[in-house]
Amino acid sequence: MSYFLTGQIAIQAVIIFCLIMLLGILYFKNPDWALYLVLAEIFLGGGGHFFEFLGLSIRTLLIGFYLVLWFGDQLGRQIFWQKIKIHNSLQYLLLFFFIFLLINAGVGLYQGHSVKDVLQSFLPYSLLVLLFPSFHIFQNEKTQNFLVRNICVFIIGSALVSLFVFIIYSSGIGVLQDGFYHWYRDIALGKITDLGNGFFRVVEPEHLLIVPFILLITSLLMRDEKHHKM
Repeated sequence: MSYFLTGQIAIQAVIIFCLIMLLGILYFKNPDWALYLVLAEIFLGGGGHFFEFLGLSIRTLLIGFYLVLWFGDQLGRQIFWQKIKIHNSLQYLLLFFFIFLLINAGVGLYQGHSVKDVLQSFLPYSLLVLLFPSFHIFQNEKTQNFLVRNICVFIIGSALVSLFVFIIYSSGIGVLQDGFYHWYRDIALGKITDLGNGFFRVVEPEHLLIVPFILLITSLLMRDEKHHKM
């Protein structure tokens, strides 16, 4: 859909609006379900730019809207300070990191960079704020199982997508610099490199996550966790 709707700003806006409405409905039904939707986009949504509106990616909008709902919910129930208490070492590390980010944002503005550029560099780190609601929600075994399933689907799905792209170009169906190549490079943020003899190197940024995910799954298997053996 992202490939065929490239440049269709109005249709992409409608899709994003529907997904955000779905997120809100799920949150009021069950906050865990809303987090499932956010996690599914993070794991299965590539680089997070499949759909965009006003320069903001669907990932940024979903995470931002979920955090607004979560913070508002905790403040409304007057349990906000309880919910942001997580593992002490992690809490101090995050506090130091966000102070560092704020200082860097200030330096960027002082050096004459536009507010838009500074915000675009700062917003991706909002992903880390999900650690606060996740720390409590992941005490639930069902949510742990959902995470493991997402990791498995992510690894298998990434392999299948890479294989699909490889076959398209190694078979000659696609050629470099065609429409799909530009979508894959500019929207999926991937790279397709011709190494000669019909071999193409296919790389996406999320491939960097495969190694730590495999280490996580391996550690679960070594501890003989009761999750599905996949």
